[in-house]
Amino acid sequence: MQSIKLESKELQPYKHEDPKSLWAAVLGSLQLHVSKDCFDTWLSKTSFVSLEAGVLTIGAPNTFVAEMLEQRLSGIVLNYVQKLAGSELILNVEVVGAASVTVSETIVQKDKPFTSKAFAHGLFHKFTFSDFVVGPSNELAHAAAMAVATSPANKYNPLLIYSSVGLGKTHLLHAIGHNIATLGLSPVYVTTEEFTNQYISAIRSGTTEEFRFQYRHADVLLIDDIQFLSGKEQTQEGFFHTFNALHLAGKQIVVASDRPIQELNILEKRISSRLAGGLVVDLQPPSIETRLAILKSKLSRLNKDDLVSGEILDLIANRASTNIRELEGCLNRIIAYADLVNQEISLEIVSQLIPNTTELQESVTVTAKMVLDLISKHFDVDNRDICGRNRSSRLTKARHIAMYLLRKEAKMGFKEIGMSLGGRDHSTVINACQKVATMISNDSSFHNKVQVLRKSLR
Repeated sequence: MQSIKLESKELQPYKHEDPKSLWAAVLGSLQLHVSKDCFDTWLSKTSFVSLEAGVLTIGAPNTFVAEMLEQRLSGIVLNYVQKLAGSELILNVEVVGAASVTVSETIVQKDKPFTSKAFAHGLFHKFTFSDFVVGPSNELAHAAAMAVATSPANKYNPLLIYSSVGLGKTHLLHAIGHNIATLGLSPVYVTTEEFTNQYISAIRSGTTEEFRFQYRHADVLLIDDIQFLSGKEQTQEGFFHTFNALHLAGKQIVVASDRPIQELNILEKRISSRLAGGLVVDLQPPSIETRLAILKSKLSRLNKDDLVSGEILDLIANRASTNIRELEGCLNRIIAYADLVNQEISLEIVSQLIPNTTELQESVTVTAKMVLDLISKHFDVDNRDICGRNRSSRLTKARHIAMYLLRKEAKMGFKEIGMSLGGRDHSTVINACQKVATMISNDSSFHNKVQVLRKSLR
């Protein structure tokens, strides 16, 4: 096997205080870069023996494995050894016998119970099936989640749930986890950001075997916001192998995303194809009847059924129609007002507390030309420059905001936006929208400017 040259950015030198952990780190990296059959057959049963005078000695369970490591795999193994050690080392293989093979102390043994603190309290106690209000907009997703939660890996595996923000996909993931736990099984809920951070930390600390154990010995893996794997090639590799290991072991996988499969091609095709091979369900904005049911359910849980009249609930349900978070936020505002002011809630008060943004949004159909004309005027640039290839900071900022507004206000797809702005790739549009969304969250001044632009379009 030819030696594979690694780029310096791919792995950082591994600072090993305990030399035993070096081989654990090497195994973790190798598992991501060789086939599963190769790793399981030739590498998984190897062990650390010693590291002395620049010679790393590893143990093989038999002569056959030792010969394969020395003759066929020594090149790729040495690449990772030297990259992680940060120095030139010689690799030596000894036959230690199957009975004496012991993996590095940093590796978790297979009979060790699942005790990861990261997942012990990962499920939010209020996100259960009993607190999820079912309506026409979400009944299919709810039914699929219930089926998975009561009989994991038997019907829909994997299950992908997608929707815009605030429509309940995270609620369903937690609800599945709670139900799985009542069956005596081990659910693992994690956001993609947490998965990425843990994976990077495991590689750097040489604890990738423990990382793999935590995920691959779960009965159900619930991973949220899968779209954030975009651009993280090495993490995608880790997720791919974790996905495969669980799927082949007959374990259930549930994934949540803010977009459908066809727009997830920012991920590796092999990941997207595996997700598409299961059941894909979506959550739509709730109907007026469902919104009323959600409001009544929340009031009941708070023991405030008599706080507001049915007429007021109708007003709230009609004005807060974008998503469930907005709906509950409006109700929370009214409850807080009643508690703080100690005044009876009237229609007039509710009208003041909750602006009628729905009518404002629906009164105008935003077009691509409207967005480009507004951005052109605001930044004092030409429309042709926004669609062009000039990458000056001013034009780049204007272009990114235009993409964001085309997505949010004109409701255009990523590919459509890319074509409207000079034939750009949809992944460029996705990254731009995410960048603007991050800036809105972190910079109040920028947030206010974007809000002004959005109101101007309406």
